[in-house]
Amino acid sequence: NARHSNQMARLLADMVRDVPGVTIAWPVEANGVFARIPKAVIPELQKQFFFYIWDEEKGIVRWMCSFDTKETHVRAFAEAVRKICTALGKEN
Repeated sequence: NARHSNQMARLLADMVRDVPGVTIAWPVEANGVFARIPKAVIPELQKQFFFYIWDEEKGIVRWMCSFDTKETHVRAFAEAVRKICTALGKEN
């Protein structure tokens, strides 16, 4: 349901908020997380996960959660964000 998807989006934002190079672009008010991430991270992360690039020039991406998003999925995605950002550094 919507409550679950919104909760998973908040969890995702909370889990990546402190990753070097990641900035949550706007408050999480529903089931989407808009984040600014280093441009070099985007293609590496897209090798493992599907998501949309919201603003290519600024490196803003859109991560969506749904009624069937599991906490394990959110944690795995957040860990991948952390690993890739750490490996590639903060540079765009």
